Amino acid sequence: MIIEQIFSRGSSLRACGVAIALLSAAIPDQAGAASFAPVFTYFQVGRDEDPSANIRLDQFQAHINLLQDEGFSVAKLPDVIDSFDRQASLPDHTVALTFDDAYKSVAENALPMLRQARMPATI
Repeated sequence: MIIEQIFSRGSSLRACGVAIALLSAAIPDQAGAASFAPVFTYFQVGRDEDPSANIRLDQFQAHINLLQDEGFSVAKLPDVIDSFDRQASLPDHTVALTFDDAYKSVAENALPMLRQARMPATI
């Protein structure tokens, strides 16, 4: 099962943290690995002119920091899907990050932040 959580401008860091904690509470299989991974979908990043589909830069950085600080494993979406196709387990606390619609703000703002954090994402 893939669970999608959409973060928008109105999302607080606390709400995001709660969402991450809840979504990552996968029931481990017998080997102790998760059998699902939450998929977080973003739209625009750092483009405040479109608040309904945008996350501020400071919020996005806070999401990255929270994932790092809490020890989440950020996987490429194709790798997550492949593990499901093979019925293989994922490491516990695995998530995937995606961006819908390939906005310019993703390339200009999000990708440099993700590269710095060494986190993959799917556009």
